[in-house]
Amino acid sequence: GLRLGWLESRSPAVIQRVAQLKDYTTICPPAPSEVLGAVALRAQPALLERSRAIAAEGLAAARATVAKHPAALEWSEPAAGTFAFVGLKSGGGG
Repeated sequence: GLRLGWLESRSPAVIQRVAQLKDYTTICPPAPSEVLGAVALRAQPALLERSRAIAAEGLAAARATVAKHPAALEWSEPAAGTFAFVGLKSGGGG
């Protein structure tokens, strides 16, 4: 499989250090990954739109599931991101 990684930082020192570590640990980056990474950057708006739609669909499904079983499930809806932790209420049944 292809492996791509992204790093963003406001600190130039962090970026420089990570680049040094990558150069030290990577003999030769795989060409297909480099090419596909460049393609992804050019298609960023479409990829972001698709990813946001998938995340919104998942959030709607999670909301519906928790709402359907209020006696058994509880959660703190995520403010951002794609991870949510749903808790099982003690003795909730359902």
